[in-house]
Amino acid sequence: MLKYNVAIRTVGKAGEKYVQEILSLNAQTITPHRIVVYIAEGFDLPPRVADEEYVVAPQGLVHQRAIIPDDIDVDLLLILDDDVLLPQDTVERMYKMLKETEADCIIPDTFPSHKLSRWQKIIAYMSNNVSSRDNDGFAVKIKRSGAFSFNGNPPEGALLPTQSGAGPAFFIKKDAFKAIRYDDEFWVDDFPAGTFYEDQLMYYKMYVNGVKMFMWFDSGVFHLDAGTNNQREKSYDKLMYRAMANYVIWHRSVLSSTHGWWNRIRCHWAFSFRYALGMLTRCVFVLMNRSPKYVTAYIRGALKGLFYVHKREYKGLPLFLTVKDDEKC
Repeated sequence: MLKYNVAIRTVGKAGEKYVQEILSLNAQTITPHRIVVYIAEGFDLPPRVADEEYVVAPQGLVHQRAIIPDDIDVDLLLILDDDVLLPQDTVERMYKMLKETEADCIIPDTFPSHKLSRWQKIIAYMSNNVSSRDNDGFAVKIKRSGAFSFNGNPPEGALLPTQSGAGPAFFIKKDAFKAIRYDDEFWVDDFPAGTFYEDQLMYYKMYVNGVKMFMWFDSGVFHLDAGTNNQREKSYDKLMYRAMANYVIWHRSVLSSTHGWWNRIRCHWAFSFRYALGMLTRCVFVLMNRSPKYVTAYIRGALKGLFYVHKREYKGLPLFLTVKDDEKC
């Protein structure tokens, strides 16, 4: 009999979306052993919906996830944000996929990039070097620039290997999640929540350390609060920290796990191209919105990132690539 726990991170503000999530979990064909809700300290507990348990966790998106394995008493985890709706057979199907593929992690595609319009794909490429690929049997790939490319035409319902994925939901073996030592990335929580690509950092750390991941397309798992990445609605600080994150996350994940001087030079070239492309796009934003903040925040953020990776505390971080090839999951 399958025994798994659900771990939900929250600040207690999802309201009705959280209620829908808990109800959908309790309606699963294979119900969870425990539903544990990790509420960031300083926030009020949401009203109890069913028999979920509450654990107060340190503030920060990484902190709320990194403590999960130490508190879980089963071998499988369904890790969720607080606003995800699951069809009744979701866990049953993901467990079957784990066994059939001998995978460590199944990630429902809650942000279906392949369904973006042609115009949205152009903007994604110009602003952040995110690109679409023909179907090559792979879901998401992390590029040398630190941006990602996505499968632009996956078969309906496909289950494809991946290097990254959407953060709101994933089903994973506890030992695989513990193996990446996600608590080494607590530094991310020093910056405003949601600006530092913590999901991409987490998944890519899994990938380079041998965690076998698959993305599940057209799963029916729905992120109830999926927003748009609208540059106009972002504050100056968020624009700046996102530009800083572009450099730091690239440096921490891609460059640090790349071996060989020639490959590292190619990574530098790729990031330089990404930055130049982004600068061109932000100059257009300036003209369209009559505000210099898009360019000034972009330059300032990049400079802050460049200085940050030379700080003692950053240089003292444990290695991103934590295992040898023959030790990988």
